[in-house]
Amino acid sequence: LENTVKTVQNIELVNKPGVRQHYATINYDVLALIIEKVSGMKYETYIEENILQPLGMYESYFRVNDVPNESVAQGYRYAFLDASPYKAPTYYGNTASGYLVSNTSELMVWLKAQNGVFDMLKTDKVHRVANAIDAVKGYEDTRVLPYFAEWNFHGSYISHSGNNPNYSSQVIV
Repeated sequence: LENTVKTVQNIELVNKPGVRQHYATINYDVLALIIEKVSGMKYETYIEENILQPLGMYESYFRVNDVPNESVAQGYRYAFLDASPYKAPTYYGNTASGYLVSNTSELMVWLKAQNGVFDMLKTDKVHRVANAIDAVKGYEDTRVLPYFAEWNFHGSYISHSGNNPNYSSQVIV
């Protein structure tokens, strides 16, 4: 993780913070390293103990290799317009940016927890979160959807997609 984050240490910002939004997967790795440094725990352990277990998510894993074999679908990759079974190597330096594996029951638990975030936006307690969402909507780059807390905002619905070398997902609420 630390080596992954070091790859961006000499890269110049394209814009000043707060001017324009650009999605960058590595930001999740930077956040994971900050969590490790502040908590003194491995990222995965911190997330398991402070988020997944309190939500009752005991069948979510940080990499496909950790999932009991009978519980995971075969991964594939596309090459030359054909899908072939593929077991991608594990890349530990990018775990925070999209390698959490869950079943559909636990995905629903996660969505319900996320829904709580959006319900709270209706209260004054987290008015600053609503302001952050409004600020994202004002970025100059109109090609980028308003994005907050891993969700793209599309007027009447929100979505999140992701992929890694074996799998892809698309959630629309």
